[in-house]
Formats: sequence, structure tokens, C-alpha cells
Amino acid sequence: MKTILKFTGYLFAVLITLVIAIVIVLKLIPDTQYKDWITSAAQSATGRDFSIESLELDFGTALRVRADKVRMANADWAKQAEMLQVDRLEADFGLLSLLEGKADIRAVVERAEVLSENNADGISNWAMGSGKPAQEAEKPEEGSGEFTGLPLEPFIREIRIDDFKLTQLAGPEADPKVIKLKQLLIETPEKDTTLTLSADLDGRPVTLDGNFGNMAMFLDKASEPLQLTGDINGNQLKVSGNWGPLFPKQIMEVDLALNIPATTQLAELVGLSIEEFEDINVTGKIIGDGSKFALDPLVVNLDDPTVKLSINGSIDDLTSLSGIHIATDANTEFLKTLLQQLGIELATELPPEIELSANVNGGLDDLALSEFVVVARDEGMEIKATTSIGDLLNMHKIKLNVTGEIDSLSSLSKYAQTELPQTDPLKLNATLTEEPSTKPELTLHAETGGATVDITSALESLALPEQIELNVSIKAASMTDFNKLAQTEFPDKGPLDLNAKLQLQKTNITVNDLNLKLDKQSATGNLSLKLPEEEAQPTVINGKLDIAYLNLNHFLPEPVEEPAAEAES
Repeated sequence: MKTILKFTGYLFAVLITLVIAIVIVLKLIPDTQYKDWITSAAQSATGRDFSIESLELDFGTALRVRADKVRMANADWAKQAEMLQVDRLEADFGLLSLLEGKADIRAVVERAEVLSENNADGISNWAMGSGKPAQEAEKPEEGSGEFTGLPLEPFIREIRIDDFKLTQLAGPEADPKVIKLKQLLIETPEKDTTLTLSADLDGRPVTLDGNFGNMAMFLDKASEPLQLTGDINGNQLKVSGNWGPLFPKQIMEVDLALNIPATTQLAELVGLSIEEFEDINVTGKIIGDGSKFALDPLVVNLDDPTVKLSINGSIDDLTSLSGIHIATDANTEFLKTLLQQLGIELATELPPEIELSANVNGGLDDLALSEFVVVARDEGMEIKATTSIGDLLNMHKIKLNVTGEIDSLSSLSKYAQTELPQTDPLKLNATLTEEPSTKPELTLHAETGGATVDITSALESLALPEQIELNVSIKAASMTDFNKLAQTEFPDKGPLDLNAKLQLQKTNITVNDLNLKLDKQSATGNLSLKLPEEEAQPTVINGKLDIAYLNLNHFLPEPVEEPAAEAES
């Protein structure tokens, strides 16, 4: 045992002597030599000019580095000469702490400017060498390595960045976006690591304060409390919960709360321009279970004095933005206000009662609108439209269904901005379907009185075409079924069965394969109508009818007999 202790003592003494010798040797090397080595290595690695005005290194209980006036040249194609400027860079790394298994770190950056820009080909000035994207490294097989903990326990004594400026240019003609970091301070005054942030995003102030808990614990040992509060351009952010350990699998359960006093404050931050809605509250919970991060639930409530809106949803995987589920509903007042805010003026008024609901599901590659429902109600009217879009990103797999019940066409007078006749109740059902491999198909069925109208069409596209082809079928038990619609009295003759193919153009209507039957009468043929382009021009009708037997009086209103005049006394 004494031999072992003696050997251990000798070994420790040798190690101490070796460390002291290395430190002495390192101290004997002048700082200018270190500066030359560092600049040469940086230039070789990046292919860019790299310079340090002065460099100081101190080897003792800690390795201390101080560099002044650090500069890196920009890409050859860039207008600005330098893409990195740092007035002062300081870093301390505790050497004695290594013997305790700790990584004691201190770093300070003062007055730094970074330029990030892309050229016309989309290549970044930070792409060193050829600028071509690097090949993706092979991913290790899951479970190929076993995590046994971090080799050193991290201890952040201080990380401080003062007066940092990042300028981003998406292209040669793009407007610059500037992020100014007045101060970022991460330190561990006692047990917990704290954060203080003061920044400016394109002129919008951002502040953030809070603590991460014990960093040595939440990284790879245990869960720690997380508390953050901030102000983002007047929008209040609060983050609270528990996180950790983050290695080898990320465990997290954190509540998020964001209060937006007015949408203009948030819109300015993200570069949008919309009018003001007040008092929006966003809440959510981020859950990390080791394999993915999920946001469940996500709740957005708009509590504006004029309108109310609620959105509920979740995201199954935040990393890939897949498994998106969003449901919302709105009302007439919200739609009116939203249209006003967007500067959209309607030619007619909206119904007094509108209900709107929507459900969005999927991910970035397969986002779908599973159901979008609009119900409009007014006195004597209810119309419901249901839409689904299977491929929301490419606007394919569309299905639209509209159903409606109207007591009389006169109920629509204020929306048509003309006086419509008092008619029998009207029921309608219309469907539009679209698949990538087929033409969009339209079907319409309407009933009023004893008459029915069916229309089908295969459209060239969903865009407004120059020509529309329709298959039309009209059936009625008697011509009197059209009395209220035409505001006249037809003879009581029937049944009526009419079928035709219509081609509708801007100034032409073509009727092909006309087949008309009324009781025992029938007619077939083709017609074309040229509509007037100006009011003074007549409507021109050309065509041919083959009539087996047709009494036109059956299609004309019955004559009204005038009362005989009284004889003079």
C-alpha cells in the first residue's frame, strides 16, 4: 500500500512538474508568434485575409486571450471590404478547474459588426472556398453510440456581448435588415445561470430576462426550472416550465404566453402592414419527449372591442413542422372588420349572421384544408358552403359544396341591388371538384315550385375561362310552375322536359342538341345568340329547329280579358 501511495505521489509530482514546464515554455513564446500562427491558420482555412492588430495570451491558473481589432475580408464579389469587425475579444478558460472536471468559461465581445449577404446566385459571403454547399455527412445509426454524460461540467462564469450589429442582405437589390444587440449577458452569479438581453430588430426594441436553472444539471443530469420574461416591440412574452436533461435526449415541458396589445406592433416586427386589432393572447405548451418537440395546445384569442376570434391547434413535430392541426371560427362582425382593415370594399352588404370555421392539418409537404365552412343567414335565407383542399400548397384536390334554402328570390334583392320577384321557395345544391389528373367538374341542382334545374360542366381550369360549356336539364310538371318566377300566367300544360348543351362566351351563346318536350309536343335543333356589345345593337338569333308538333301558345302567357265597357245610360 505504501508503495502504491509513494508511486502515486511521484506520478502527481511529475504531472505538476510537466504542467509547470509546459506553461513556462508557452510563456517563453512571444505573443506576436501566436498572432502569426492564428492569422495564418485562419487564412488557410477560409481563403480570406484575416488580421489581428494586437494579441495577448496569459498562461497561469487560467488561459486568458485578448485580441484587439479583429478583421476578416469579405468575398471577392461583395461591395463592402470586410464582413467581420471585432474591436475587442476576451476569453478566459480555467485550467485548474479541469482537475475538478469543470469547464470554467468567460468570454467578452465588444463592438462587433457582422455582414451576411447573398449574391445574385444565392451564394453567401460566409461560404468559404468554392462557395458550393458541402456534402452532407453520413448520419450515424441510431443507437450506434452510448451517451455516458458530458466529459466536463460546464460553468459559465460570464458570456457578454456589448454593441453587436448584424446586417443581412438577401440579395444585391434587397433592403438591409439590421439587428443591433446592445447587450447579451449570460452569467452564473450563484447556482443558476441567468440571461439578460437588450436588442433592436430593425428599430423595434427587444428585452429578455430570466434564468435557466443549474446548467450543470439540466444539460445531462436532471430537470431544472426555466423562467423568462420579455418585451418584443411592446408585446409581452413569458416562458415558464421545466427543461432537461437535454442530453442524450431532449426532455422539456414549457408553457408559453404572448400578449399582443395591438397587431400593428407585431406586424412591424415581422415586416407586414395591416391595420390594428387589439388585445391578442397566445398560449401554448412545448413538450419534448426525447424524440421530438410538440406544441400542444396552441390557443390564440382575439379580444378586440369590435370583433372576437378564437384559434385552437397543435403541432405534433416542431422540428419538421409536421402534424399541424388548426381550428378556428369567426362571425360577421369579424369578417366586416377584417375586410375593412384589408382595404377591400364589397359591392354589396354582408348577411347579418355569418359563421365561419376552418380546420387545417398536415405538415409543410402535405398541408391540407380538411374543412372550411361558411354559413350565411338572413331573414328567409340560409346558405352553407363547405370547402376542402387536399393539397393546400399546390391548390389541388379541391372540393366545394354549396347548399341553400331561400324562401323567395325577393330575399336576395338587397344583395343583388335590384328588385327580385316574389317566388316559390328555392333549394339549391352545387358541387365543384378538382383533381390533378382530371378537369374540374361542376354540378348544380336547383328546385323551385314543381320545377327542377340540373347543370353539369367539365371546366378547363379553375381560372375564369373564355368559354364555358354546360349541360342543362330543366323539368317541370306544368308550365304554371314558372308563373311566380316569370311573374306571369302560363297555361296549365305539361310535363316539360328540356335538355341542351350550352356554350357561353362573352357575346355569344350557342345552344346545341336542344331537345324539348311538352306533353305530346317536341322540338329539336341548334341555336346561336349573338348578344349586343352596345345598348343600341340588337340581339341576333340564328339556328334551326325540327318541330314534330309545337303549339307556341302553350309557352306564352294566357291573354287577359279586359272587362266590357258599361253602356251609356
